Amino acid sequence: MRRPGQLRLRITDGSASARAEAFTKDRITCGRNVVNDIVLDDPKLSGTHFSLELAQDGVRVVDRSSTNGTWFCGGRVSELMLSAGMSFSAGAYRFEILGTDSVEVPVLMASEFQGMHGESTAMREVFARLSRLADTDLDLFVEGETGTGKEMVARALHAASPRSHLPFAVLDCAWLTRNLAEEEIFGHVKGAYTQAHDDAPGCFEEANGGTLFIDEIGELPMDLQPRLLRVLDRREVQRLGERKPRKVDVRVVAATNRDLRQMVANGQFREDLYFRLIEESIRLPPLRERDGDANYLAEVMLTQLSQEVGRELSLTREAREAVKLYAWPGNVRELYKVLRRVSRLAQSPMIGPSDLRLSSVEASERRTGCFELPFSEAVPAFETEYFKRLMVDAGGNLSEAARRSGFTRRALRERLKRHGVYEGAAAVEE
Repeated sequence: MRRPGQLRLRITDGSASARAEAFTKDRITCGRNVVNDIVLDDPKLSGTHFSLELAQDGVRVVDRSSTNGTWFCGGRVSELMLSAGMSFSAGAYRFEILGTDSVEVPVLMASEFQGMHGESTAMREVFARLSRLADTDLDLFVEGETGTGKEMVARALHAASPRSHLPFAVLDCAWLTRNLAEEEIFGHVKGAYTQAHDDAPGCFEEANGGTLFIDEIGELPMDLQPRLLRVLDRREVQRLGERKPRKVDVRVVAATNRDLRQMVANGQFREDLYFRLIEESIRLPPLRERDGDANYLAEVMLTQLSQEVGRELSLTREAREAVKLYAWPGNVRELYKVLRRVSRLAQSPMIGPSDLRLSSVEASERRTGCFELPFSEAVPAFETEYFKRLMVDAGGNLSEAARRSGFTRRALRERLKRHGVYEGAAAVEE
């Protein structure tokens, strides 16, 4: 398959000299911090200032909550789509899009890989990469929004690997307290503390020989990150209360819905651990970017759910259209929850739009609303509505809103202030 895969860019700081560079990635970032693809020593640039994402219709420029902003035609922008010959600026630099080139990437011909399903080329490219990685001993870092199926990637990779008959363990950092995290990772010996009545292995020992999936690694406490780095480098763990380390043979798949580059730039995640984790990485596309997959997955899920409830279920043409138009902010997980509810409650085996109960307001807003405004007005209007709904869904809790959105707390607070949504979050935070 051929898809956009190389960006050609001219960068100038206003002097007579300019440099042209080519990047063979579909998403690159720019800023002062060394984790970026473009590193520029400019005090007006943030640690990670903006990102560039290749798309079929051009290059998407996304400001990463920078302090001094990303600018286009004299106005500050949060996100915009540019084509060849267009330019924007950040700090003291001007960036001109010279063009994009397509690259050939392998895709799996099948629409299923070890329990994962998808007909879109984006997912079949993911399947092809997982198939190649399965026979290696490389660790994997998975990026993706909440509900895209990051744990399914880890399980699929494990099932396709020579380790498939050995343990698969999960460490979910999102729910760990500082003390619990240490014990879950390293384990303890009897007598290590008052309640330690028996020896207990940590997650690395539980997964010994097999695969360990570390979910939401961006939530791991900072003081434990260097200890995790040592485990990843040396492949040995030392239980609490024990002096001698134990060797472990574990393949690690780490995942997050957070922007780790931004967290490194903000001093919230260790740079050395970040570089250790991205030995090999995969980005799971959200369902809205998986052309045609929403209805395909709905069919797959309904086949399974039909067996569970003992009757054959299917979507009407109108329901299929509703599934296609809906944005699915919760991604594959949301789709499954909707269909599972319908399979239990629908009175007819032919499921209609009213059974799905998808947001008609959202569907209409996608056709009208922001889409009727000029681009310069549509983007801020959408962002304001997004952050309002985000805070409502998160119950006004800033930490929960940051987790859902993928922003750090600090970056999200700045966004909320900018759009006049901060007061409620401040009240809850206090």
